[in-house]
Amino acid sequence: CVPHVDGQGNPAGFFMLCVDVTDRARLEERLNDLATRDPLTGALNRRAFLERAESELDRCSRDGAPLSFVIVDLDHFKKVNDTWGHAAGDEVLKTLAETCRSVLRPADAFGRFGGEEFVALLPDADADDAADIAERLRRLTEESEIATPEGVIRVTLSAGYTTALPGDTPDDLVRRADAALYESKRSGRNRVTRA
Repeated sequence: CVPHVDGQGNPAGFFMLCVDVTDRARLEERLNDLATRDPLTGALNRRAFLERAESELDRCSRDGAPLSFVIVDLDHFKKVNDTWGHAAGDEVLKTLAETCRSVLRPADAFGRFGGEEFVALLPDADADDAADIAERLRRLTEESEIATPEGVIRVTLSAGYTTALPGDTPDDLVRRADAALYESKRSGRNRVTRA
């Protein structure tokens, strides 16, 4: 705001310059989404998820609160792509992401680590809470029928979960939950295993 004076030096008003930053704000939001989100599913990408995990581990450690980590992987997903095509496979991934979001709490973080592997960080959740969430995800996935132009697809998932221990890093959580996930796969798939 700049004052304006007339020819005699008397105040005559103000000049004001207004700039609409709506487009710029939208662009910044879009760029942030591109940098932190998986474009297909809307889940956090690996980097953004691990940053969130680091901060939640610190917070839970300070507060003495539990924190759990779940990793899920679609069973035989290559068969989905090979049988029905990649577009149908994308629909399966989007449906799994929607199912995960429907089960997770607002405070939970949800990410896609790549391919058909998704992760969830559960602040203030102990092992029983994590087991319940992982089992609901498994059951809902098994019960879902995914309609695609190529037909209805049914899939299952395997899951592994762990609860944070003192001094854990995000990599520790990933390593333990991943080992539990692979135990679920070795034990016949479509199951949940605790690390």
